[in-house]
Amino acid sequence: MVTIRQIAEEARVSAATVSRILNADTTLSVTDETRERVNRIANKYNYRTRQQKRAPEKNHFSVALLMSHSLERENNDDYWRHIKQGIYEEAQRRGINIAYSARFIEGVDLSRLRNYDALIVTGPISRTAVYELKAINQNIVLVDAGGVHYDDIDDVTPNLGAMTRRILDELRLTAQPNIALVTGQNDLVDLDGQVRQVAEDIRTTTYYQWCREHRLTPIVKSGSWDPQFGVDAAEELMHEAPKLDAIVVASDPLAVGVLKVLKEYNLVPGKDISVVSFGDLELVNYIAPLLTTVRLEHFKIGHAAVRLAEDLARKNRDWVSWVTIPTQLIYRETFTKKQIKR
Repeated sequence: MVTIRQIAEEARVSAATVSRILNADTTLSVTDETRERVNRIANKYNYRTRQQKRAPEKNHFSVALLMSHSLERENNDDYWRHIKQGIYEEAQRRGINIAYSARFIEGVDLSRLRNYDALIVTGPISRTAVYELKAINQNIVLVDAGGVHYDDIDDVTPNLGAMTRRILDELRLTAQPNIALVTGQNDLVDLDGQVRQVAEDIRTTTYYQWCREHRLTPIVKSGSWDPQFGVDAAEELMHEAPKLDAIVVASDPLAVGVLKVLKEYNLVPGKDISVVSFGDLELVNYIAPLLTTVRLEHFKIGHAAVRLAEDLARKNRDWVSWVTIPTQLIYRETFTKKQIKR
């Protein structure tokens, strides 16, 4: 049987670091690459911690975690990293073994998936991939699949659509009819890691619906989810729609790029133009002016996914659960409550 010291040697880290990673110590400061490398090696040797060894006596429950996003995306957007962390935290609390984790882009050993009590899939995947997984293992929980619900699949998602509508309504109450949206596209990953389709994000769909209802012309820039696209989108908006009243941004990393461009054009967010984002990630603490953003309960999304997976497998129920995690709009300087005219 492999030991922690052997895993440490192969992972090129200390035995203490391996122990803390495998015990889901969230206070440990290491890179995500290191965490993934250690977990991958431990999975390869079917290594279990003392707590995991004790868990089967009372639990006998194991889960596979499958991720549609790349490690690079996870490193650039704390949203997915915090969801994963929440999954590991809740699994540890409940004595559940995350026995296998993999990213579709790096290859998934499909032959192993039927051996687990449930599968947790984070991020959007194609409809074909969903039902190929379901043919292997009936117990699947999708986590933020981009706003898509399946009649026979459990899922956990934040209430992005409802919050998008609330933001748009509040901006309109400030007499700001010219509202643009800067957003990303959801890559629908197949089981082989390839992206053959993209889909609108739920915030984009909601924005288009809202514009139709209010007979407004939509102004949308949609692309990747990184800060550079935020820069490119804002540059285009400054040239194509110079009289904008507000910009809704679908993620904080995108908002970083948008705010950079507004500063270059000598526009003060919250005064000359309103900006509202989604995420409330740690990085907003270092942005000036302070960003008004939607707090997404990343860790709670992960916690809920584990509880749902356990409930699904243990109760062998014949109904589907869609769990919506509430969000909170955090008013700061780029859009304030005082601006809203009731």
